[in-house]
Amino acid sequence: MTAVHRAIADDLRDAIRSGTLAPGARLPGIRALGEQYGVTPQTAATALRTLAAERWIVLEPGKV
Repeated sequence: MTAVHRAIADDLRDAIRSGTLAPGARLPGIRALGEQYGVTPQTAATALRTLAAERWIVLEPGKV
C-alpha cells in the first residue's frame, strides 16, 4: 500500500474511531473520496478495500 492509500485509510479509520463516522453510516463514494483527497478513484477504492480487509468497513458488492 502506498503512502497515499495509507493516508486515506488512516483518516477514515480515525473518523470511525472518533465517532465522526457512526456505525452504519454511508461513506462517500470513491469518486467523492478521490476528489476530496486529490487522487484517482482507483486510489480511493484501494484505500476502501484495505479498510474492508481489516474489517473496519463493509463494502457492498458492485459499489467499489
